[in-house]
Amino acid sequence: MKNAAYICLMIIFFSCKKEKNELVPLAVFDVGTACRINDLEPLSSGRWIACSGVRNEKGFVSVSEDEGKTWNAFQLDQPSSAYTIDFVDSLYGFCGGDFLHLWRTFDGGKTWGYYWLGNQVPMNEEDRPGVRDFRMWNDSTWYFCGGENLGEGIVYETKDAGVHWYYQFSQHEYRAIFKDENNLIAAGHGSILYSHHDLDGLQSSSFSDDFITDICMTPNSSWLACSYQGAFYESEDGLHWNQKMKANRPLSGSLNWSCMTSSGEKIYAAGADGAFGESQDGGFHWTIYTVSGEPDFWSLMVVDDRVFAGSEKGKIYRIF
Repeated sequence: MKNAAYICLMIIFFSCKKEKNELVPLAVFDVGTACRINDLEPLSSGRWIACSGVRNEKGFVSVSEDEGKTWNAFQLDQPSSAYTIDFVDSLYGFCGGDFLHLWRTFDGGKTWGYYWLGNQVPMNEEDRPGVRDFRMWNDSTWYFCGGENLGEGIVYETKDAGVHWYYQFSQHEYRAIFKDENNLIAAGHGSILYSHHDLDGLQSSSFSDDFITDICMTPNSSWLACSYQGAFYESEDGLHWNQKMKANRPLSGSLNWSCMTSSGEKIYAAGADGAFGESQDGGFHWTIYTVSGEPDFWSLMVVDDRVFAGSEKGKIYRIF
């Protein structure tokens, strides 16, 4: 009887192990900072940008001219991590970090200068959260959002290339911002804000009770958001959000998504403990993998048909 029970347990164990769907990375790159890679962006042929850091201690922006084989790191001049980077062209870009710190570059990320928001910041330093996502919509209109400790957040806007900034303060932390010609969305802890135009029109959506970590547009022109609790939410109008699915691993429960990106019909998500999701039909169906070694992923980048994920200790994994 004991042998029969043992055999049953082994069958269950190996069945679950098989369902884990392990994925071996094609390559691993090291940017040399030994810090968490919070954002990745391809700038031009062969040139990649990565930002990394340790919260309230140090931050780096790293540049590779040979698709990740070698890197040069620029350490930022404030005790701040670097969470987000964005460029309006191959030369001009911004980086955001703790305490509303911003830096900008005019040479494609080789050098960075501190950028001060002037009097457009909350009076109290404790009300100045980290900048989590930056979007340079065009030459003059830019947005960024941020937050701290799940309970304080901001959304910023400029329409004159930074001459004047305007912001909204909130009791929700925001991690992701989306902008296109007609829509603005800021998403985070227990809140998704939507506007049909700009900052002045932001209003609360129906969303609550989860922590959105990233957002993208699907091929059918709806929005898809991923959450720290392993769920995907979809909206067609920005105001009404419905949970599409919640991903789980055998035996270990739900996943924790931290980032998401899209490329044509394909959408990718990544998160803690090697979690990686792929949808080939715009988010309707997903294949969930566990990347070997179970690294924690914090950023994603698609270059042509190749997919890369930024992780801890300055590592970038090529997934596909």
